[in-house]
Amino acid sequence: MMDAVVGKMIEQLNSSVFVLIAILCVSFWIVYRVGKWTETFSNHSKKIESSEINHQSLYQSIAHITAKVDLIYCNTLKNPVVMARSPVSLTETGIQANGVIGLDAVLQREFSKLEGLVGKNIPTTSYDIQTESMRVADKCFTQLLTDAELNRAKDFAFKTGLRLEDLSSILGVLLQNELLKQRNICL
Repeated sequence: MMDAVVGKMIEQLNSSVFVLIAILCVSFWIVYRVGKWTETFSNHSKKIESSEINHQSLYQSIAHITAKVDLIYCNTLKNPVVMARSPVSLTETGIQANGVIGLDAVLQREFSKLEGLVGKNIPTTSYDIQTESMRVADKCFTQLLTDAELNRAKDFAFKTGLRLEDLSSILGVLLQNELLKQRNICL
């Protein structure tokens, strides 16, 4: 029976059969190419996901290195504003700068914003809170100050031979202390 069907098809060979065979071949080729493209995009997607994980760990490493470099820098200053101990605390110069600039008032005024910025990276330990507090304070310091506060900070930095950026760590310590106090972690 199968021989009869094949025989009939051979007798009826004309251009429409060749067109159908050509369409069938092109369809198989298209399906094959789409499958290869899908596999390629799937591999790229996996690579992108793994690189995002690597970026997160790289970010954390950079944050820790930055915190350590800042502490080393502060320890080599003649008039450091923070002491490198656990937790980081203010020196006499830092306490004096806080009094002159009024960073306690800045912290009270901007606490909810700063707390949200620290919380973005979900700190889980006291060390994470300390590191994130310093990073956020350093990043946002000049934007948080009013013009009068900024001018007082600049004057204090000039008189004591500090950089304006050095004073941001005072706000970082104050923020760290408040966040640790909120979580009932002893200072």
